Amino acid sequence: MLCSTVFKKVILFKYIAPSRYLVEPIVRTVHERDIDDIYEIEVKCFPRDAYPKGLLSYYLMLSKDTSFVIEVDSKVVGYIIILIRWRKLGHVLSLAVDPQYRGKGYGRFLLREAIKRVSREHGVEVFRLEVRASNIPAIKLYKSLGFQYGLLRPGYYQDGEACYVMFLRKYI
Repeated sequence: MLCSTVFKKVILFKYIAPSRYLVEPIVRTVHERDIDDIYEIEVKCFPRDAYPKGLLSYYLMLSKDTSFVIEVDSKVVGYIIILIRWRKLGHVLSLAVDPQYRGKGYGRFLLREAIKRVSREHGVEVFRLEVRASNIPAIKLYKSLGFQYGLLRPGYYQDGEACYVMFLRKYI
């Protein structure tokens, strides 16, 4: 009986995970020139209860170094506004991604990066946000990042819909 041994050639190479983005997004702090882009996204995302442009400007002024935009190909496609309260609580006032760019991971990328920076640079330990009770995609995103339900606030929005108040305890 003939016995033959087959040797396979093994090629070793370094695996580099492909980026999920065609163009790598950039997260940076908000500049004054961004207000028009931010307001446009705000109105597209929250047509029933968008913040007025003046109030958005005011919030951005209060939170200069804790508000961020995400850019793709030099275009602002989303933003987050976080106010720090009592030195340890980061209140996410608004998070929005242009509807054309949703479902691509930009909201997750922006929220994760903002939490990381605000925690590291300002010592924030807890994050809080409000979300429409019917906004299932946003709730799933927040839960996947560790946010937990705090309470249900009936009649929170102008149309009478309730919101969930959600919290994330960030261990620094």
